[in-house]
Amino acid sequence: MSSERHLLLSSFIKKIHKDLRTNSETLGVDRAWKEHCKNESALKEYAQCMKLLATQHWDKKHKEDAKNSRNAWIVHQINDYFLNKIYLARRKKEATEKEMNCLTCPVKTSDFQEPYSLLDVGSCYNPFKDVVNFVTTAIDICPATDDVFKCDFLNLSTLDPIKDDVQPREPKSCRDNIQMENLDLPSETDPENLLGELGEPKRKHVPCIKSIHCESFDVVVFSLLLEYIPCSKLRFQCCVKAYHILKHEGILIIITPDSKHQTSPNVQIMKKWKLTLQEIGFKRIKYEKLTHIHCMIFRKSSLVPEINDVLLSQGELAIPQDFNKNSSENNENDKRSNDSDTRPESQCVSINDSGTKAESQCVSNDFMSLPSDH
Repeated sequence: MSSERHLLLSSFIKKIHKDLRTNSETLGVDRAWKEHCKNESALKEYAQCMKLLATQHWDKKHKEDAKNSRNAWIVHQINDYFLNKIYLARRKKEATEKEMNCLTCPVKTSDFQEPYSLLDVGSCYNPFKDVVNFVTTAIDICPATDDVFKCDFLNLSTLDPIKDDVQPREPKSCRDNIQMENLDLPSETDPENLLGELGEPKRKHVPCIKSIHCESFDVVVFSLLLEYIPCSKLRFQCCVKAYHILKHEGILIIITPDSKHQTSPNVQIMKKWKLTLQEIGFKRIKYEKLTHIHCMIFRKSSLVPEINDVLLSQGELAIPQDFNKNSSENNENDKRSNDSDTRPESQCVSINDSGTKAESQCVSNDFMSLPSDH
């Protein structure tokens, strides 16, 4: 059963999401996002709420439990993909596909070695910092901890890849692939906040990432990120940007919440994600339903597609909230999410590469609602 404090944190986060979607409809997405990023007090409180939820509720309950913990699942899957050379098996499969279908697209591959470079997008508190074989760059529009870089991923610039003959000065830090600047923020404490204990002094000098070179990272993680983005086109653009930032054969990991467990027509939305991202060169190689969350891995194929400019400008990744215009319906979804851990837990379902029938048996009616527990 969720505690009162737990539900208070969840409710505040859901309110921020809902307000951002509402403002996007009334003001336009660009203006709404710009004003959202300027609201330092709300963003700071949001970041602290997410940190408290993750560290004091989710992580404690599912510590080192890959069957239910999103972070443990991510660590396990990354190590499995690289250490067990799954990327080489996929490379061989794609080479066969190219030959059998007489494809003329170019082939690009990458060499991977520990530590693996990981870009954690929307990471307010850097949960992977202590994983010994990862070099993590955590970014967020409002970091909750000093080891997270301030960065608006939607407006992040991408630069040309660094040439192979240029030897990085700090190969383990990936800093040669990143351009940064320091932002000067006044040192102050919020006078009032939701729980009365979230305010912390702002850092005076905040490192901010402005651009990243393409083909820089082995892994990009979107954990509970895409449902935060208020527009389907911007969600798609986030994935396009991840594609460019990843090395060839690198992986994009997407974690998205689901507070229910029965069969749902939303499976068609997830299938559309798979098909849409496939058009830009991502192949979904793993799908798994854990308690309250959907976990997906998309591989940047070694077969480089010719991406349609129309798709790049008009591609979309929809979520159920995009179709929920009725506020009472949204409120009911929130209520169901808050009550979610009083229902029986779901059966874990795993899909590799294909298998939409099994997938349809576990997707819920409101899989984008923030989970009360996971």
